[in-house]
Amino acid sequence: MTQPLTENSPAAVLFENALRAAFNDGWTQGGREYTTNRGGLPWSDSVTKRDAPARLAAEHERLVAERTAELEARVKALEDQVYVPGVWKCDACGCGLVSTFIDATNGNMGPNNREETCPNNCGPMRRKTEREAGNELVDVCENADARIRRLEEALSEIQTITTGTFASRVNEIARATLENRDE
Repeated sequence: MTQPLTENSPAAVLFENALRAAFNDGWTQGGREYTTNRGGLPWSDSVTKRDAPARLAAEHERLVAERTAELEARVKALEDQVYVPGVWKCDACGCGLVSTFIDATNGNMGPNNREETCPNNCGPMRRKTEREAGNELVDVCENADARIRRLEEALSEIQTITTGTFASRVNEIARATLENRDE
């Protein structure tokens, strides 16, 4: 069973102390409350007690905004990492480009991640994402599989035609040979 929230109940005292710590920006010394230059008011001021929930909500909004900005920066950093290094694509003409660099002085090689322009003069190219590259690879594999199936069907049909024609031709020659023997 919970105790009713009274002015001197342990929960009320804890809540008041938390509000003082969060919003008062001050300290108590010798029974007198002092504030810092950050705008804290003495807790005994009735305005501070009345405005505490609003100040708590404002502080919460500020903290949420800060955290949101941090997370957006992190997402941006992660988005930069999901591109295939050195692979570019032109949206206008569909041209793809793999760009690498070779440093002649020390022999280093690697992907060229500097912005590229389309060799067809369509404009700037954009970096290809890992997801795009994966989807294209799946499409290429599916197309190759379908092509192999079509070629196998055509080969089977050709073998049937050839075998059937060859067998019937062999039968004709054999009959003709047998007929010639009987004569």
